[in-house]
Amino acid sequence: MESLGERLKYIRTSRGLTQKHLGELAGVGERRVQYYESGSQKPGFDVLVALSDALDVSLDYLAGRTRNHKVYDTDIGTRESSLATKENLNEKSSSIDEQSIFINAFSSNISTLREINALTQKEVATYLKITEQHVKNLEAGASKPGFDTLNAMADLYNVSIDYLCGRYCNENEMAPLTKEEAELLRNYRRLQKKAKESLRYIIGNCS
Repeated sequence: MESLGERLKYIRTSRGLTQKHLGELAGVGERRVQYYESGSQKPGFDVLVALSDALDVSLDYLAGRTRNHKVYDTDIGTRESSLATKENLNEKSSSIDEQSIFINAFSSNISTLREINALTQKEVATYLKITEQHVKNLEAGASKPGFDTLNAMADLYNVSIDYLCGRYCNENEMAPLTKEEAELLRNYRRLQKKAKESLRYIIGNCS
């Protein structure tokens, strides 16, 4: 699988953008784009989202996790393409409001996923090789994940980065669970086998 730097350079050049133009769209300097493409630095959460928007690709494609570059829908509606053209080269692709939406979705989703998987914050911290306090801050929305943490969390919960951030793709990946849905799932898992079968029968006849 290609690295983030390789993907970034490939999609940038295929869009006909210079490093300077991409930097302007993503709100970072040209030098920073050079660092990302060379692999000497990795983008943080906000920059990764901004680059994804500017290049009109999914977060997972940009991160080198998938070959599907499709832009994912979000639970707040389908966002419009921000693909750079000669007419909009001076416009930034990602607003502070949009990034706030994604970080709020991220903090809610990782908290829900941890509870569904019956993991403690300490166990998650051990897997991610970060402090337990950092996990608490991430779930509270008080901290933003780095690139490596995003990747590791997606691996831990067996979901995509886009899913973690409230984005999802067609029928192959469900929309992130709401708190109410997560509670229903937890209650279902506590049921005995016969009760689960009865519940599935009821739901099957209601759908």
